[in-house]
Amino acid sequence: MPKLLATAGALALAVLSARLAPCRADEGAWDPVTPGPAITWRAPVTPHRTFIFRPLLWYNHVRGRYDASGDFSALPGDDGKSFLQQVLFFQYGLTGRAELAAQTAAQEFFVRTSGARASVAGMADSFLYARYRLRSESERLPEVAAVFQLRLPTGKYQEAYGDNLGADIMGTGSWDHGYGLNMCKRLRPFFLHADTSITFPFGATVDGAVTDYAPYLNYDLAAELVLGRGFNLLAELNGFSQGDVRKSGERIPDTKARFLNMIVGAGWSSDSLQAILGCQRTLRGVNADALDSVVASVVLSFDTRRKR
Repeated sequence: MPKLLATAGALALAVLSARLAPCRADEGAWDPVTPGPAITWRAPVTPHRTFIFRPLLWYNHVRGRYDASGDFSALPGDDGKSFLQQVLFFQYGLTGRAELAAQTAAQEFFVRTSGARASVAGMADSFLYARYRLRSESERLPEVAAVFQLRLPTGKYQEAYGDNLGADIMGTGSWDHGYGLNMCKRLRPFFLHADTSITFPFGATVDGAVTDYAPYLNYDLAAELVLGRGFNLLAELNGFSQGDVRKSGERIPDTKARFLNMIVGAGWSSDSLQAILGCQRTLRGVNADALDSVVASVVLSFDTRRKR
């Protein structure tokens, strides 16, 4: 049965793909407003002197954990863990081809282990971004933008307090610099998005030990299905992979981390406001929490140019 379903799905996708109509960004024939993916970058940079404000609210329930071998174990007994993330994301168009962006987030963790409880709030690490459009979308090729990112260690990363059950550690302590590409293609009735980046941590001193984190890879794929009347559906895959940690020059075995998450949701858009409501689930991982999450977001844009 799974093979039959996979074959039927592949045939349906092939038929649908054959009916897709490529659209040039400069043709203006099909360019509806959409909210974009929840995590994946949209390749088009922010228009000149336009400011975009995007708050996101995430509620994450931890249903278990993937160990160093990738095996899943549910949380035992009455144990529980969840956390709320309030993310603020900003973008500003410097020119027609370049933009600056920033992200900061507040988090609150709720942990219950062996009868003990903890509730801890604090800041996560923050990010600064610079993006530049390398090429515009054509009939056959996607729009491509390059991105530089800098991670700022604004989250607590050491001196964990025992009564907080480890929930008060919300950052890595490392300044990380990363480089990537974003791509976007309009194939009516879809908007397709993809991005990938490689990030290099500078390392940090954590609880007195020199800690070197391995470079990590982020990769994302997303598709928006435009339905009309401002509505769209969203499907998204978000992946992460990082090698083992080194402390005081010694590699710590089985500290690598990987995960693959999937998001499905729906959006609504007008010229001045866009919104998303979606659900996320961790599909697999290594040394990673298994999450079931809900995300809600709105996108607000403001043209800061003077009106004559």
